[in-house]
Amino acid sequence: MSPPWGLLAWLGLGLVLGVVAQVALLPAGARQRRGGCLTLFLAVFGALAGGLVATALDFGGLVELDPLSLAPAGLLSLLLILLLRLAQGRRAGDAPR
Repeated sequence: MSPPWGLLAWLGLGLVLGVVAQVALLPAGARQRRGGCLTLFLAVFGALAGGLVATALDFGGLVELDPLSLAPAGLLSLLLILLLRLAQGRRAGDAPR
């Protein structure tokens, strides 16, 4: 039985995008307060969901590595990270209680 290269590629892509987003997109204060767990979780979740959508559209699968399946995985991962960033920006603009 061969390893699930597609699944491993989606997980790796999600982790890389999550780390890059944590370092590059979020302000320093947000990195210190939240620790990045939510960003990493959303990045990996988005990559897995995007990879499964690509599989449903016959762009690849869990077992075989298809570069076409990485595009939806990365796009959905980035979309979730950006939505998180927008939500955090709105919360940061709220008045303190």
